[in-house]
Formats: sequence, C-alpha cells, structure tokens
Amino acid sequence: MSGHWADAYVGRPAAGPRPCWALVRQVWIDRLGFTMPAFDAETEERAVALGAQAFTEVPRGQEQELDAVMMKVPMRDRASLAGFRHAETHIGVVVAKGLVLHVERDRTAMIEDIRSLKVSRILRGPWGQGGA
Repeated sequence: MSGHWADAYVGRPAAGPRPCWALVRQVWIDRLGFTMPAFDAETEERAVALGAQAFTEVPRGQEQELDAVMMKVPMRDRASLAGFRHAETHIGVVVAKGLVLHVERDRTAMIEDIRSLKVSRILRGPWGQGGA
C-alpha cells in the first residue's frame, strides 16, 4: 500500500497495556480528530459505554476506511472444558476494503486481509453517520 496513510503506522512496536486500542485511538486522533478515552483499568467502563453510544455495527463487506474491526482471541478460562474461550478483546482499523491495520502484544503493527482475522464485529463511528 505504498503511499497510503497507514504506511506511517506499519512497523510501529506494540506499546502500553492495550497496544491495539492505543493504535486505533491514535489513528482516529490523527486522521479524524476523534478521541476515544485511553484504555486502562479506570477508563475501560467509560470507554465501552462511550463506544456503545457512538458506534453502530455494519455488515461485513460494507466496511469503510477507519471503521473499527473487533476481533476474538483465545483467552484462558478454567471454567471451560477446553481451558480457553474466545473473547472479543482485540481491535483494528480498516485501511482499505478488506484490509485491517492492527497490532498484537510483543509485535509490530501490520496490515492483514480481513478474511485472515477472527472478526466478530465491524463498527462505524459517528464520522461515518453524519456526526462529528
């Protein structure tokens, strides 16, 4: 995607306790002037509540640039027979139709095909709904 705005983020190392959230948050600040709260233990509830109010789900295949892509990842769960469960705890941002920018802990930011990710939902913020 040479020359695309997302090139500035590719290769950035994961930072902080929730690097995927920090990356998407920074992209939205830089590209849209839209600021979600930083993600930490104290703001998690507020961030989730704000997200529920500000975002709407869009069907897969109708994603647009800068939509949020929520993904499920395996987590340990002693209550589960398998010892783990999949939880929606990862986020990325659409950079072009079918392509998602995201970062995982201990890795660097990358762009991947949406079909290779365990996408649970795609969300559009107020900027894609005639809002600010």
